[in-house]
Amino acid sequence: MRTIGNNLELIVNNLMISYNDHGPENAPVILFIHGYPLNKSMWNRQVEELKSTYRVIAYDVRGHGDSDQGDKDFSIQLFEKDLIDFMDALKLDKIIL
Repeated sequence: MRTIGNNLELIVNNLMISYNDHGPENAPVILFIHGYPLNKSMWNRQVEELKSTYRVIAYDVRGHGDSDQGDKDFSIQLFEKDLIDFMDALKLDKIIL
């Protein structure tokens, strides 16, 4: 069952990932990823504007914002694996990234 709100938590790759999830259940999904060294809050205005039409998700990549860092060295490949596993955990098949 989907949970809607801010600062939600999900375990992905043995670490806690923090994310926001808003909008209609069956709407197209927009997934926002922040840049270094920011966090999911950089997308608050976009989420607010789009949440009536889209399901909008913004998450903190590992080691940023409210997400755990884990014990692995950061790499693009690690962030990519986290993203794919995060999408799988939320059962997201098709997104706008």
